This record gives sequence, C-alpha cells and structure tokens, in this order.
Amino acid sequence: MLRWALLMPTVAYESPLRYYRIVDEEADIRDLEVGDLNDMESDVPAPFLEHLRSERDRRPGPRGDMAEEFELDPSITAAGGTTMVMATMAVDWSEKHGQHGTDHLAQVWATMLESGSLTAKTFAVDPGQILFVTYRPKEAQDIKEFVLSQPHVDFFEENQQRYFPRGRNKPLVPDTLRQQRLRSFRPSTKAPSK
Repeated sequence: MLRWALLMPTVAYESPLRYYRIVDEEADIRDLEVGDLNDMESDVPAPFLEHLRSERDRRPGPRGDMAEEFELDPSITAAGGTTMVMATMAVDWSEKHGQHGTDHLAQVWATMLESGSLTAKTFAVDPGQILFVTYRPKEAQDIKEFVLSQPHVDFFEENQQRYFPRGRNKPLVPDTLRQQRLRSFRPSTKAPSK
C-alpha cells in the first residue's frame, strides 16, 4: 500500500487567488452595493430604524442626561451612574454549592433580571457572593427586592448597608464565623453531586 502512495504522481494545487490583486478596495465595496459605509442607518427599512433607535434610547449608558438624574438621586457616581450591589448567600448554601453553584446561580439570576427588563450584569465573585452592576441607579431597588425574595439569601448589601429578608434583622451567621467557615472548606470547582 505504501508503494502505491510513493509511485503515484502528486498533483500540485495552485490557488487561483494568486492571480487576483486588490487595486481599489473602496471601488470594490461600492460595486458590491452594500450601502453607505459612513452612514449605517441610510440603507435600513424605516421600521427597523425606529426599532434600533428605541433600543438605543432604552439601553443604559453614558449618553443619557445624567444631570437631571443626579438632581433626583445624588448617590449617582461620577463614573456615569454605575451602581454596584452585592448578594450574599447563606454559609450552608455556599459550602454545599461552592463557586460552581454560585456561577450557575449568577447566570440564572441574570436571565431572570433580564426577563424583568433590568439591565444589571452579574458576577460570581466568591462562593456564595454575587455582584450586580447596573448603569441605572434606580434599578438597585428592584434588584434588592428580587434578591431578598430568593431562597438561601443571607443578606443584600448596598452602599455598605445590609438588608435582610423579611423576618430577620441580622445575618444568619456572624461575619467572623462566616469567614472561618468559608476559609476552612475547599471551594468546589466542579458541579455538586446529586
């Protein structure tokens, strides 16, 4: 079999691209009729353009009129109104599910918040701790209500002030004991066994 492979003539492949050379790329693009590259909104249908504009206006960002919002809520930061809040899960839950469970929970909560028209980004920073970042400071209240209504939440923290689920006014475990317990267990990087 090897002899046949050695005795067969090989055919060299020659790419046809070597015969082409781009001389004027702007003329090539113009000939393709892809529209005005400097104005991306000139070639789209009117309903789609209206949809794009409404989405752009609805989306958070530094474009909004922050001066008016700042008068209503002076806690807006100089960074364009970025608000960061933290959810802390119960220590038992954190030990059981570890970092993997916290990552999964952050994804689930992000989806739930998005379906509720909230634009917060979620980050699982430690086992049992989820950071929420939003560019709309008024959404922090909605996030707080959402988090405190979820099971296994120990507390919610905003501006270094803690909020607790209904019926409690302190953490389930004191901070020193929480730190000891979380330090003593090995954070799980794999999915918990069922």
